[in-house]
Amino acid sequence: SLIMWLGAGLAIWCGILMALNKWGSVVPFYKPTALITTGPYALVRHPMMWSLYIVLIGEVLVNLSPALVLWLIIWARFTHIYIEKHEEPFLLRHFGAPYVQYTARVPRWLPFSQKQKQVTA
Repeated sequence: SLIMWLGAGLAIWCGILMALNKWGSVVPFYKPTALITTGPYALVRHPMMWSLYIVLIGEVLVNLSPALVLWLIIWARFTHIYIEKHEEPFLLRHFGAPYVQYTARVPRWLPFSQKQKQVTA
């Protein structure tokens, strides 16, 4: 489905930005070396997660499966908790004030939304 390809394209774009910035985001085996704030990272703080959501939404639409809808809901909840409790605190400790400034400018999940939680030191 086109939606799944859009999600894959976003994931590839994010991966290229991370590679060009020497793994400038949270990658399980590397410490981030640069805070990425351009491309899709200028619209939301977690575009790689959005790419996964978009692929899952595409799978739901293609397969019309209640089990996939349930998986999408569980995945969305899990990733929200992971981002809030692990990834953002890690990035705050690692980057400090620049990350706080980034979170003041860029929403966590919804582009162009100013009512989302900002990370504070």
